[in-house]
Amino acid sequence: MIKAWENKVLHCPVAGEDALMEDLNTAGEEGWEPWSIKLASDHATAYVSLKRPKPPTDKSLEELLESIRATADSAIKDAAVQKTRFVKELINWGDLKCTSVEMVTTVTDGKLDIYYRVCIEECGASARKFADFITSTLQECGFTNVEVYLEW
Repeated sequence: MIKAWENKVLHCPVAGEDALMEDLNTAGEEGWEPWSIKLASDHATAYVSLKRPKPPTDKSLEELLESIRATADSAIKDAAVQKTRFVKELINWGDLKCTSVEMVTTVTDGKLDIYYRVCIEECGASARKFADFITSTLQECGFTNVEVYLEW
């Protein structure tokens, strides 16, 4: 699994739906997203589970990035065997390779997101069938949060 999640539970008095939504919006500003809401039997308290992406440790990050790179390299070799599928795309099959895998961290509207980018050189950015093939292979191998970037 690509993302590791950090979790916490809020115990919110239920003063009405508006107050609960305000609590959730405040939590969202810290990068936390609502995951589930359960109403206690007294109907006066809500238990709100929140989650946010947690960056992996240095060692696990290195292993993850290497695993993504190896999978991308394998997908490139598989694509080369089937290169007739990509005949109209700008691809230099002789020098085609994954040059790097990056962890990308973004914050949008207070929400933290982590995804990974595979950089493949010797391929035109317009080679969408090829990029889709690499993306599909990565997803089949469990890497669902990976972007494929192509460049000469």
